Amino acid sequence: MSKAEISSNKVLVAMSGGVDSSVAAALLVEAGFQVAGVHLKFWSSGVKEEEQNVCCSLASQGDARRVCDVLGIPFQVWDAEDMFYHEVVKSYLSELRYGRTPNPCVICNERIKLGWLIDRAAATGFDMVATGHWARIEHETDGRLHLFRSVNEAKDQSYFLYRVTKEHLARVLFPLGDFKTKDQVRDIARRYQLPTGEKSESQEICFIPDGDREAFIRRFAPDTLETGPVKDTAGKTLGEHQGLALYTEGQRKGIKIAAANRLYVTRKDVKRNTLILGDLEATGSLGLLAADVVWLEPVSFPVKAEARIRFRGAGLLCTVTQEPDDRLKVSFDTAAQGVAPGQSVVFYQGDRILGGAIIRVQDQMSP
Repeated sequence: MSKAEISSNKVLVAMSGGVDSSVAAALLVEAGFQVAGVHLKFWSSGVKEEEQNVCCSLASQGDARRVCDVLGIPFQVWDAEDMFYHEVVKSYLSELRYGRTPNPCVICNERIKLGWLIDRAAATGFDMVATGHWARIEHETDGRLHLFRSVNEAKDQSYFLYRVTKEHLARVLFPLGDFKTKDQVRDIARRYQLPTGEKSESQEICFIPDGDREAFIRRFAPDTLETGPVKDTAGKTLGEHQGLALYTEGQRKGIKIAAANRLYVTRKDVKRNTLILGDLEATGSLGLLAADVVWLEPVSFPVKAEARIRFRGAGLLCTVTQEPDDRLKVSFDTAAQGVAPGQSVVFYQGDRILGGAIIRVQDQMSP
């Protein structure tokens, strides 16, 4: 990325304390931008000293500060704790109570990391915001822009970004989007002697201490943990579950039901507080219904696309139509395993994102 490609000069980099955002800042400094770093203080209430909150800890804040010291750029901390709790954490807990499997990163990017942050940055004199996300934005000469997967598909994070408005995307830089490997990123970190160069990656929800989802739910949403029956797809009782919020469609590990064959969560019957298990084939869905639709590109129905129903999920060829109530009906060419209400379905054509929506209903396979 060269400064000549972008007319803006002042860039605020969202610094999580990880290697990706650290290298994003280094690349922008190297390219000649006027760079500053900011660490967003997210919700950390209830976190004990011995527990680790990757994005919400003082250690992460300290790492971000040290990176900025090495790069010689200003650093500040912005308090987003109250907003994060109400917009992200409360939403997450609310979705659990409906028996869904929410994706808080999607909401956080839309409303805070690439929503509120961009607006506040603009109000304080910054032209652009940069993050360490693995994704690409391409601008056309007429001002239109498009969101694409990163070159490294294994690291791609575009799935989490489909709800970010085009107005906000127009003010975002993703310096890592064209990198082919994570090793390239770490090499740059070593060249700059950044203290985050060897830091491991987090695969967990940032506000859940130690990634212990069950302990978090027991602490903050114990009302979701009413025990109930576990049944197979024929209605036979197999045992007792410990609360529907602890399970998600397609799950195999952690079910704790003895059986001769592998069992998977096929469905959660919230009204009857019942967990339904079956074999892998029984987790298949021929389609789904989705709501809260966001389109980044103009579309005409029916839409032929590749759908992803979870982060790092395989692409599934599908046909998308619009229901009278504006929900989307997604029909898969082949059965999709583990369609989970609450997750996002994101639509691609090639590497370009068309848009996405929140899954509300799974269509079970026909007999």
